[in-house]
Formats: sequence, C-alpha cells, structure tokens
Amino acid sequence: MTKYKPKKKSSLDTDNPILKRLDVFNFASDAYFGKQVYICGNPACQGLIMFHKKGKRPVVCKQCGEEIDWEGEFVRRIKVCPVCNEEYEMADSFCYFHTPKVELKEREIEMR
Repeated sequence: MTKYKPKKKSSLDTDNPILKRLDVFNFASDAYFGKQVYICGNPACQGLIMFHKKGKRPVVCKQCGEEIDWEGEFVRRIKVCPVCNEEYEMADSFCYFHTPKVELKEREIEMR
C-alpha cells in the first residue's frame, strides 16, 4: 500500500469576491469548531479528509483507501535508547552513555 502526504486545504482560487468570502467564512468556522481539513495526497483522488482536532486522525482516505502519511504534520520520528530512554535524532545510531555500546531504537511520537 502506498502512503500519501495530505495537503492542508488552501483557500479557493477564484476571482469571484463572493466565493472568496464564503470560502474564508467556511475555513474560519471549521477552525472555530475544531475541524481539521486536509486534501488527500493521492493525485488520483484529491478527496477531503476532515476530522475533529481532539479526535482520532484517519489512517486511510475514505474515498480511495490509500494510507495517509502524517509524518511531519502530527508524527515525528526519533531514536531512543532502550536502556535509559534518552532521545536522539534520526542520524544517531548509539547511545553515548553506555559501554558496551547500546543501539538506539526508532520510535514515532505524537505532536499535538
């Protein structure tokens, strides 16, 4: 299964001032009520992905069924020492507090 990065819903691209105002109002009301609005990153789909800010994020697009890659938006990858739980960047391989060497384990952490 392919993972696609979602795109933040951008404002409507139109010259019609009435449609622009309606779109701005719609975007503001979504934010006020806690809705997160994205567009599926699958070029063949482009469906809307909507969920409540405090609810669960969808794992797949409900229109095309492809997996949504939230890394960078809501998920960050780090490496952690399994012995002392010290956190490291992804480029690091070993904890510098232990002898003999202890290999770091990759972990995803939620960003909210």
